[in-house]
Amino acid sequence: MLLATSHIEEKPIDIYSKRWEIETLFECLKGRGFNFEDTRLTGLERVNKMVAVLALSYCWAHKAGEWRSEQGDGLKYKKHGRLEKSLFRHGLDLLQQIMLGHSLNVIR
Repeated sequence: MLLATSHIEEKPIDIYSKRWEIETLFECLKGRGFNFEDTRLTGLERVNKMVAVLALSYCWAHKAGEWRSEQGDGLKYKKHGRLEKSLFRHGLDLLQQIMLGHSLNVIR
């Protein structure tokens, strides 16, 4: 990875990796999972509560994705070396299937 910065930092990669984790969280909260922007909430207190609930849901989905992969329903790697989908998406798909009552082979 090549990282360009206008500030001199002692460990710019460490700082950027934390920022990248936050970007990934918000990406999942928005278009890649929970569609937070579709709620059209405007009140600060309501937005704060929704973000808290979604952050917990994100953690739950990510852990479910990790568990699902450990159970043998793992993700495949594409030719470029990345997973076919994120652990978050893998877990969110599982949770959605459970809540919709679909039968799952991975749950024993």
